Amino acid sequence: MATLLLGACQNMGMAPMQQKSLYDRLGGQGALVAVVDDFVGNVAADNRINKFFARTDIPRLKRLLVEQICAGTGGPCTYTGRDMKSAHAGMGINDAQFNALVEDLVKSLDKFKVPEKEKGELLWYSRADEAFDRRPVSRTGWETSSACLTPPRSFFVSPQESVI
Repeated sequence: MATLLLGACQNMGMAPMQQKSLYDRLGGQGALVAVVDDFVGNVAADNRINKFFARTDIPRLKRLLVEQICAGTGGPCTYTGRDMKSAHAGMGINDAQFNALVEDLVKSLDKFKVPEKEKGELLWYSRADEAFDRRPVSRTGWETSSACLTPPRSFFVSPQESVI
């Protein structure tokens, strides 16, 4: 079924499966490090959410964010941190706080002029995390876009895998 859907998307003008990974299109390791560094600075300055990071080991956080984004976007990294559900358990993160974090990420992506397509893919990836369950999903569980249906992340990965 996935082959059928992917073939249908390709016939609708979608890029073929052989395109560069999101990791490569974002600019690789150096670009991820720069964006994460800026993003963490934005979060530190954001009074809406910086309290969640008051006792965080910032160098470790940056390393884990780079690993996680790298691994999740098709790069050569292995993520060594905890899954997002357990890492954020009991924190009581509400929609406004989650959205503030996303705004801080978008600010960094815009600063580094990440193209809209890649920015959208990265933001979908970051919002696909089941720990937050904030992605817009149709009644069938399949996300919709203007061009194609996108299966939920759980279609491709096990629930134990984590994302941003």
